[in-house]
Amino acid sequence: MKKKKKSILVLLCLVFLFACSEKERSKKENPSPTIQRKEYNKGPLRIEWEMAPAKPLLNELIQVSLKVTTPPEYELLLPSLEEEWKNFFYFHYLWKNPPLLQNKNKVYHWEGSMEALESGEILLPPLDFRYQKKQKPQKNTGYSALITDLKLEILSDKNIAKEMDKKDIFSIQKIKDLPTQQRISKIFLVLLGLSFLFLFYFIWKKHISSSPEVEELPSPEELAEESLSLLLQKKYLENKEYRLFYFELTRIVREYIECKYDLQAARQTSEEFFLTLFSFPGLNKEEKEKLSMFLKAADIVKYAGQNPSFLEVENSLATAKNFMGLLKKNS
Repeated sequence: MKKKKKSILVLLCLVFLFACSEKERSKKENPSPTIQRKEYNKGPLRIEWEMAPAKPLLNELIQVSLKVTTPPEYELLLPSLEEEWKNFFYFHYLWKNPPLLQNKNKVYHWEGSMEALESGEILLPPLDFRYQKKQKPQKNTGYSALITDLKLEILSDKNIAKEMDKKDIFSIQKIKDLPTQQRISKIFLVLLGLSFLFLFYFIWKKHISSSPEVEELPSPEELAEESLSLLLQKKYLENKEYRLFYFELTRIVREYIECKYDLQAARQTSEEFFLTLFSFPGLNKEEKEKLSMFLKAADIVKYAGQNPSFLEVENSLATAKNFMGLLKKNS
């Protein structure tokens, strides 16, 4: 039995090393073109900017990262992205990480996720980084580093189908032209996955009796109800900020669907996500039709800028609640 276990471990190690070498080789041959990255040296500041994907679709999530490195004797005042870019993007979240010391320098790091409000080439408003020395600050001793050349191209709805066709054609051609060595590496990766599954099953079977009880997580309905309550507290409807309200409402419905049906689609566009959902057998025809009508009404407000009536807002909110099972729960 011990010899059998040693043989399995040796096989796992060999397959893992081969898979890692193939992965590194494929990275060198096919560098990722999906990230827009820029670096600036402004006085003592080093500014690093990243956006992914490089050319997002209109309703696609954009991941943004901003990193600023300063000498320790300087204090930095970061610009407010949410305030400067609110006319171009809807921010799902924006985290300001506390400054870290790295190689005797201070590093400021922001990470966020946003969604474009309109298509076309956007020249982003300038970002003004203000800084000054901490020792003996005096009047008029502050400095400014200005970034003015940040551009982003948002693809319109007309380009979505063309882009999808290009991706599909490229994927088919890539499969046809796949060399024998790469096919073998794919087989090894499958074997590696099966080996890890076997190992995981063996460990789980061995320790299942001693495993602690897992705390029960809130249901998708409970999470959706809490998110809706927080949305209504923001008073978007009272302030007639209908676009922000519909962006948040559709996000809540999407997160409910992902949690309810275990669909992992964080990098899919809204169109790709709901096309996948409509072919999902867990929804009946009536639910799919109601969801389709709800999404079309939301897109008119989000991307066409049309202000809905009070009745239309009430109908959209009721449809979302009914789809997520909240009306049944409250009745």
